[in-house]
Amino acid sequence: MKSVFIIAIVAVAMIGVMVPSSLAGHDSYEGALSCKADINSKLNQPLNAPISLEEYKNEVFDVATDCVKNKLHQVTDSCNVVNNSMDIIKSIQELEELGKTEHIAEKRAKLTIAKMTCSTETLDKMFSITSKFGVLKTQYDNRILAEQQAFQEYVDYNKGRLTWVTDCSEKGKIVIDDIKEYGDDGLTLRDIDTYNYQILDSLSRPIINIVDHSGEIILFHKEYPEARYIQMSGDKKIDEVKEICSNYFAIDFFDVELVCPNSSQYEIIEKYSNNEEKYSFNLKNGATFGFLNNKDSLEEIKVEAHYSNGQIISEPNYAFSVPVKNENSMIRYVVLTAEDHYPQEIQYSCEITPQMENNLIKLHQDKKLAEAKAIKAAEKEEEDRNYCNETMNGCKPVYKLNYEINAPNQFFYKSWYEESMIEDIEDISYSFTKNNNYSFFVKEYTNFKNGERDYLPTTEEFGWGSMFIVPYAAINEEIIDEEGFEIKVERKKMNFVGMNRDVVHINTMSSDKTLIGFLDTESNYYYDWNTGILLKKELSRTILDTTGQTNYDKITQEISEINFPKSNDSEGGGCLIATATYGSELAPQVQQLRELRDNQLLQTESGTAFMSTFNDIYYSFSPTIADMEREHPLFKEVVKLAITPMISTLSLMENAESESEVLGIGISVIMLNLGMYLGVPAIVIVGVRKIK
Repeated sequence: MKSVFIIAIVAVAMIGVMVPSSLAGHDSYEGALSCKADINSKLNQPLNAPISLEEYKNEVFDVATDCVKNKLHQVTDSCNVVNNSMDIIKSIQELEELGKTEHIAEKRAKLTIAKMTCSTETLDKMFSITSKFGVLKTQYDNRILAEQQAFQEYVDYNKGRLTWVTDCSEKGKIVIDDIKEYGDDGLTLRDIDTYNYQILDSLSRPIINIVDHSGEIILFHKEYPEARYIQMSGDKKIDEVKEICSNYFAIDFFDVELVCPNSSQYEIIEKYSNNEEKYSFNLKNGATFGFLNNKDSLEEIKVEAHYSNGQIISEPNYAFSVPVKNENSMIRYVVLTAEDHYPQEIQYSCEITPQMENNLIKLHQDKKLAEAKAIKAAEKEEEDRNYCNETMNGCKPVYKLNYEINAPNQFFYKSWYEESMIEDIEDISYSFTKNNNYSFFVKEYTNFKNGERDYLPTTEEFGWGSMFIVPYAAINEEIIDEEGFEIKVERKKMNFVGMNRDVVHINTMSSDKTLIGFLDTESNYYYDWNTGILLKKELSRTILDTTGQTNYDKITQEISEINFPKSNDSEGGGCLIATATYGSELAPQVQQLRELRDNQLLQTESGTAFMSTFNDIYYSFSPTIADMEREHPLFKEVVKLAITPMISTLSLMENAESESEVLGIGISVIMLNLGMYLGVPAIVIVGVRKIK
């Protein structure tokens, strides 16, 4: 045992002599392990070229020896160490048994390095190079075979195929050029003189078919908006289909609606022929026409106006209207342009309609009638009083909305109910400014229950269906059938916002057969005759749908707040007969009656009660008499003779201040008038009979 130990000591000493100082310790062992990692990395790399096993082993051996040279000193006789590896292992075990471990890592590192740098055979056994090379060689051969097959398929597929260059840099346009055809080898490209092509739609159906074409192809989306694919074939008659680039479709058409001048932009010219009054209608110098943009996303449209004298005017991007006349030259057409849109030329084709002519004639005649009755000096003041405008304190009407619906058909129920927005709206208020005697400017404010508010300005003409009719308009009570509407007009007494008003009621009805069923519509408009303002409107519709169900809804907009102009009666308008008799509300006799009512009668309970009863009776017949006076001047003079004495006696009431004085003097005046209008004629009649 002692001899064995001595031999081991000597062997260890010999190995120690063979290992340079740089291999001493833990660093040498770690360096040997890092070189093993480099070898494994080499073994895991795929083969990039054909190589033999021996060449591969030599490459791996070079990696191992280069790593050892760079990080450690080469063992001088590596193969001798490998051959004596069993002795080294035994010495390591004996050192471990003796507890002498300071040189163990050093010995193990030397043995590992020796195996890596002895020969390719020892390295092969250590890392199984032969078996790993077999796997890599198989992978390489399979990859090369797949590449060869893919290349052959590419060549076979290309034989006779066409290639071309597509230019899609310009929106809405595609240019195809440089058309070439592959040869029989599937690799060589050659120019061809002629070729065939087709333009296909989204279902691959031909739109156009061109045979024996040469040179480039230019396609515009404007000409072929349905194009989706292009199919080409050359000398080999092989079809090649490609999808058209997306930029070809990045172009659009305008969706605008022409807005012609309304009747407020026309002026009426009065002329006579054979003593007959005739009219012509001319556009005003400030008349405009424009467009409604039906695409919300398209905001910037450039409008280029072309006039008959050759002048061209470009409006800003936000302008959608142009003057009809420019320096006495009429508009001919406009050109619209916008990004991603084709330019569009729109001819001016607006003409005044018969309905607009009738409205202008009626307004003209009403104006002449009003001018004839008004005092020239106070004409503007009277118009302001008769018009509820925003400059008058409190004269801003507020309307409450009510909605009724009974629609068994769920489609109608849902769409109508959502359309009404009745659940979201608190009320609607308006303020007005008069443009001229034909139209007015409206500011509409929709007040929502959540506190939000919408503002909509617009210009409307006087006429039924709008916010105003002409004040003091003549009422035609006949039934009119116009454009499928049955229209009824009547004048009656009604109460609104606590006041009795002289009201014009206009009812329209129509019936139509539609795709969704039979549709009956009815509208009722109630206007104040003195101011012309809308007091209430009711719009209802009834649809008998195709399933036999009756669907009905009705929306009502009724005035709930307003302070009528002071010139109007707070209890039922002005004195209609007196105004018609004396020609104006500014006449002294009419002023006298108004002051008597406001200053004496309405200041007491008995006077207020009397006026309430009097209004109910008076306004039941006074509108008819006032209309007759306007139509028959002789009748007007008769009425003037009849009411002048009564108005004179009413001056006695000006001295009444208390409740008792109003009651006492009022009864005396009534008795005096009964005596004048009933007693005196009776005495005369009796006297005449006695003479006979």
